[in-house]
Amino acid sequence: QQDELQRTVAALEASIARYKDEYAVLIGEREAIKAEMRDVEAKVARSTALLDNLGSERARWHEQRTAFQAEMATVVGDTLLCAAFL
Repeated sequence: QQDELQRTVAALEASIARYKDEYAVLIGEREAIKAEMRDVEAKVARSTALLDNLGSERARWHEQRTAFQAEMATVVGDTLLCAAFL
């Protein structure tokens, strides 16, 4: 009976050791996933900032295009006025 109890205890200790090893592996995987999540969140933040900046650039370009079109519409008249003063 003593031998049987010792075998049971040894088996339980082996199970505990195995579970501890599995737990350590899972904790390591969890930390790796957390690190990857931080990296992805940083990339998303940078991407969002870039898209916001590009959006404001698009608006600026549109305004400049509109101003340029207005200038091109009057360039012939402006040229005639300049030639008249000479």
